[in-house]
Amino acid sequence: MKGFGIYVKNDLLEIKHVKNMGQSVWLFMWCLDKMTSISEEGIGKVLGGQPITSLMIEEELGISGATYDRWIKILKIHKYINTKRTPYGVIISVNKAKKGKNDWKGETSKTNSLDNTETSETMSRNVGNDVSNKTKQLLNNKISKDILQTDSLQVNNLIKLFEQINPTISYNNKTQRKAVSDLIAKLGSEKTLATIQYAVSVFGKDFAPVITNPYQLKEKLASLVSFYHRDKNKQKGLIL
Repeated sequence: MKGFGIYVKNDLLEIKHVKNMGQSVWLFMWCLDKMTSISEEGIGKVLGGQPITSLMIEEELGISGATYDRWIKILKIHKYINTKRTPYGVIISVNKAKKGKNDWKGETSKTNSLDNTETSETMSRNVGNDVSNKTKQLLNNKISKDILQTDSLQVNNLIKLFEQINPTISYNNKTQRKAVSDLIAKLGSEKTLATIQYAVSVFGKDFAPVITNPYQLKEKLASLVSFYHRDKNKQKGLIL
């Protein structure tokens, strides 16, 4: 969300929060920026519940994996966030989430942090028929933009996995980006991630198909699946 402000209520400047968070406040603000929805209970989903890896945080905040792990632990201990570990990263949610002028420690969010305007769903509930069709369209456009940015970040991170065997791979290559999108459409996000990880892990092994980028993975997926089923050292459940 480059170029947009992140609303943080000044309660965060209280001594107890300063002592609890320390420098981990930077990760907390990143989580606030990446929230894509907030439940009625005030739990904010970060990147729609997508598993987050240390590589993603290193790329955006410029911190080490060890610092990321330490900050995650601090925020979780003091109950600012919840985490759920998966084989593909950590799912993060924010407690008592707010994305607007209302108290970030309170009930369900009623405003959007991008410009302090209410989401179409909440506005409809609060002011009903008084919300114009034009306003609804503008809000829907903002929500769509958020989704596109999240999808773009996901594609970048999946392409990044190939850097281990192909350091020159480019995020801006349209062919590679489309290949990742096609794989996600076919396999789903989690299986695409697992399949890429497996392809990278077997690179260079005897009889393994040579796959160094998403396009090759898309074209040789059947060959990789066939190799997977013959691989005695495979980790079960990774791919089709």
